[in-house]
Amino acid sequence: MTNWQSDLDALIAETKAFVEKAGAKRLADEYDAAQDRGELRSNGERTFSSPEKVSVPS
Repeated sequence: MTNWQSDLDALIAETKAFVEKAGAKRLADEYDAAQDRGELRSNGERTFSSPEKVSVPS
């Protein structure tokens, strides 16, 4: 494999890792925000009185 091909493969791998990390961070931030807004049950909360709350499996 030529040098430019290996450089391109490395760039693609780094880009994929960055995108996956950024996506996971955004999802975690949105999950935390939904919990703060009371839209999700808190960890360990077994029951809830508001039908708007939903449970997300961990």
